[in-house]
Amino acid sequence: MTAVLLRQINPVARPARYVASFGRTALGTIWAAAMLLGGSLTACAQEASPPIWRIDHFKHTGFSEDQGAPTDVSSMAQTRDGYLWVGSAGQGLVRFDGLRFVPFSPAHGEHLLSPQVAALFAAADGGLWMGYEFQGASLLKGGHLTHYTVSDGYTVTITSNIFEGYRGRIYAIGNDRFIAMSQGRWSPVVRDEPQRRVHAAVVDGKGGIWLAGEDRLYWCSEDDCHIEDVHVETPHRIISMAISPEHVLYASEALGVIRRFRIEGVHLTELAAVPVFSVSPSFDRHGGVWLPSLGHGVLRLAGQAITHDDIQKSPPADTYGKADGLTGDYVWPSLVDSEGDIWVGTQYGVDRFRQVSLVKVVAPSGLQSPKVVPGARSEAWVGSGLPLMRWDGSTLKPTTVGAYAFGMCTDATTGKSWLAYSDGLWELTDLGPKHVAPAPSSLKVTATQMACGNNGQIFAFYQLPVGSFEWSDGRWKRRPELDIPSMIVAAPDGRFFVGRKPGRLVVINGAERREYGRADGLNIGNPKAMATFQGALVLGGDEGLAFFKDDHFHALVLAGPRPLKDVTGLAFDDSGALWVHMPDGVAQIAGRDITAAVSDPSHKLSFRWLSSIDGMPGVPAQDVPMPSLSQGGDGRLWFTSQSGIAWLDPRDLVTNTVPPRPRIEALVVDGVRYPVEQTVKVLPPRPRSVEIDFNAPLLRAAESGRFLYRLEGVDRDWQEAGSRREAFYSNLGPGDHRFHLRVANENGVWNDADSSLTFHIQPAFYETWWFRVFCGLMLVGAACIGYVLHIRQVTARLRIREDERMRIARDLHDTLLQSVQAMLVRVETIKDRTSDLWARTEAERVADWGRQAVSDGRTKVARLRSDDDEAYSPIAEVLEIVRDLSESAGIVLHTHLTGGEPSLNSLAAHEVANVIREISNNALRHSGGKNLWISINHGNRDFVVSIKDDGHGIDESIRASGEKSGHWGLKGARERICSLGGTLSIQTTGSLGTEITVRVPTRRLHQRA
Repeated sequence: MTAVLLRQINPVARPARYVASFGRTALGTIWAAAMLLGGSLTACAQEASPPIWRIDHFKHTGFSEDQGAPTDVSSMAQTRDGYLWVGSAGQGLVRFDGLRFVPFSPAHGEHLLSPQVAALFAAADGGLWMGYEFQGASLLKGGHLTHYTVSDGYTVTITSNIFEGYRGRIYAIGNDRFIAMSQGRWSPVVRDEPQRRVHAAVVDGKGGIWLAGEDRLYWCSEDDCHIEDVHVETPHRIISMAISPEHVLYASEALGVIRRFRIEGVHLTELAAVPVFSVSPSFDRHGGVWLPSLGHGVLRLAGQAITHDDIQKSPPADTYGKADGLTGDYVWPSLVDSEGDIWVGTQYGVDRFRQVSLVKVVAPSGLQSPKVVPGARSEAWVGSGLPLMRWDGSTLKPTTVGAYAFGMCTDATTGKSWLAYSDGLWELTDLGPKHVAPAPSSLKVTATQMACGNNGQIFAFYQLPVGSFEWSDGRWKRRPELDIPSMIVAAPDGRFFVGRKPGRLVVINGAERREYGRADGLNIGNPKAMATFQGALVLGGDEGLAFFKDDHFHALVLAGPRPLKDVTGLAFDDSGALWVHMPDGVAQIAGRDITAAVSDPSHKLSFRWLSSIDGMPGVPAQDVPMPSLSQGGDGRLWFTSQSGIAWLDPRDLVTNTVPPRPRIEALVVDGVRYPVEQTVKVLPPRPRSVEIDFNAPLLRAAESGRFLYRLEGVDRDWQEAGSRREAFYSNLGPGDHRFHLRVANENGVWNDADSSLTFHIQPAFYETWWFRVFCGLMLVGAACIGYVLHIRQVTARLRIREDERMRIARDLHDTLLQSVQAMLVRVETIKDRTSDLWARTEAERVADWGRQAVSDGRTKVARLRSDDDEAYSPIAEVLEIVRDLSESAGIVLHTHLTGGEPSLNSLAAHEVANVIREISNNALRHSGGKNLWISINHGNRDFVVSIKDDGHGIDESIRASGEKSGHWGLKGARERICSLGGTLSIQTTGSLGTEITVRVPTRRLHQRA
């Protein structure tokens, strides 16, 4: 940094000579500025109130080399995407997202012209310009570098500044040359005198350019720069210029003075100079001017209001150096980012000054569990383990009262502040504490709480054994019923509210006294804080928050998952908003929400949350009978923690309304990194792991940002990223995948535009359409082959069946029928030759049976020959046969048929019929019973036949094995049923007979259409 400045002031000077000269001038001017500004502040203290925004309104965070920050910072810029870029004299270019400093890595085959980046500028089109400590400049846009050198007209050898004009034209200045780029080439800006030496330049945002020449200032139009003399002489070299939002031109001289001019058209009116050396002033949103210095940290000027008829004297200033926590005292660049925070770069790192709503009060070391009691105006009184202190609007000053002065209050009707101390009652005045009356007890104990009512009535609570007292009419009165309170608050209507353990509240209204508890809805634990506003009364305690209405307490609930617990402070601000102080922060609840809750107790309260990010000093003290939140007469809210104090102006809250700009940075598939573009990325099939890297520049509070992501088709809901900046997936299927990213800043403002990435995973060969078609064709072919084989099998079975039918028909005709015919002839012969009447009768009966058998046999043969089964029912026929056999055997047959008999498959029906006949014959021949029951059920799912007798049963071994050795009836029956997918079960109970159940799936019996 020093080398760059040296070359700008005098390119031929030697460094040692310059440093010595600068040390003398800078040191003198800085101390002169401090004295002058301090005197100005003192002189004006009687005329104007102190400025609201000072440097203590900014929370400082330093990023050193240990945290990855670059050193010897020479330049800074914030690009349109929100990232902070830092240029270093030796480390090149570094990007910061709020969490990590990442050195810039050029695209493959590209490189910076030099690691010594001297100037950075973020253009409106999103590009980042950089100038070096030697000839040349580069543009980083879209991830690629474009270089400009002498061949492109870039004649600046040491770039001190790059900036953009009113119409988007890019300018560069350095080594007394002032050039601009047009149509890809650089050329001198000054048309009439292209060789004129220009030390510094700045655009005013209205189409004009202000230039510093050898010994005077000039103006020209951006359209055609023909310089005009504005009649301002500059005997000392001007090395940089900047214009404030109030249109004041700041011109920094090399000798350590900043001259200021009010811009009036193309004319300048000089204002009082600032005796500080700085080359990069920045202007914050609160009227402050930040002036980095070489050797003395950073200086902030406040309240630079300018009028047309008066030249303002040097404004009040604050300084911040290494002793205060700055990474270094040699500060060169400064920057105000898009969120309003200030960044400076030093020789040892990067520093951020973040705007916060709460202003921390600088207190002496040793402060512990402080209590703040605001006065009627802007003052406040602080009691702690240190002597009582008074805050006068800027600093804390000790008083003559000793430590542990906690018993304080302010009378709203008179504006007086009071202190109950161990040695008596004190009035706290602007001139200091004033002793009024002795203590109510000779015991020197501390008063822990105090409440000021109307007309001078005061309640004071001392440590036991002294106890509680009331001060009225110039004397103390003992109130033993109020000993050991957890809270005491005076309401504007004169009532006193005293919290008592466990969970009780005592209301004192003159001589009246009323006590409330859980029966009255008071379910908040021990009351610790109370606040009132326009008749509304809200009470807070260990277990929640409640409001008082119609002589009853009603609980209040916050919307969302945050619980209302351990409330240590409550206050209504002037707008009616309720502030609830809890261990991890404070909730601000709008007045309209309180009104809605009073009307409807089930209404959940919306809130704004403030925490350490917003400057909250720490965790408030627990189990201490002192509220951690109070309101001052000027509207400020005071917060206390176990070791800190901060105040807040509710009318001046800091809200970050800038939506984050999320960015998907990389797609990593199985360890291979793919560049991220808008086009669809084609990935290999079946990746084992997919990693998506994303980020968003959250410069204010990156640790409080919220990242949500979702992959369509995979994630049902939005996934919380937590502290990660990556999403991981595995075994993703083929096809298009779309990844969505949402980001919110610390104030819950979400990105307004969708950030997404689409990628396509190629299918594996077995996932392609042609492979599926091929498999489908293979299945169709296999089905066809199977069908053909089935047809062949059925045909073969039918052929075998036909052959068997023919064989059986022939056998029946040629053997059985012929034998029966021969037997009939023999029986007829015997009948004709015998004279015995009984024999003739029996022979005739046997002959009739034979003729019937021949007739039936011929019918069977005819059916076998014709293959006509349409009107033939084997099951019905076998029932007829069994009926005839039962009559012959003298056994009564009982049949029961359920369900109409459908059209049956003849083969299956024959199998079932044969089984029925076999089992029935066995029962008729061997059971020895007198009854036979046959039940047939044609069910929707199963065909069930039950054959039961009342005989003597069968042997247990036969039942268990399902067959009799040497006999094949039961075994054959079981085989027939199993071939149809059915079951055959045998049950016998001794003398009660035997029951055989046959169950066959109905689908195996039905005739297929």
